[in-house]
Amino acid sequence: MRDESKQQRQEDSGARAGEPVGGLPWAGTRSFDTLDEYLAYLDHGAAIGKPHYKEIEPDLFVLVPGKMTDAPKNDPITREALAQKLGFSESE
Repeated sequence: MRDESKQQRQEDSGARAGEPVGGLPWAGTRSFDTLDEYLAYLDHGAAIGKPHYKEIEPDLFVLVPGKMTDAPKNDPITREALAQKLGFSESE
């Protein structure tokens, strides 16, 4: 996953406060209004070995790489940090 700032990801996707976020990893051309929508989308692909985020504790996630061979480092990340990293508003 590219390491971009929230502002850069929003600029790249055309997102502004309250607008859908696009350009997300493993989402193709889809855009999402909330982090929850994006996480639910990734969960659907988990059954066939696609990467997804698993909640390991309340508001703490870890990337499950699925069948990827070049998965990024698998450190836990808070919900707030994940939302910021992906370009979602922190007020969700």
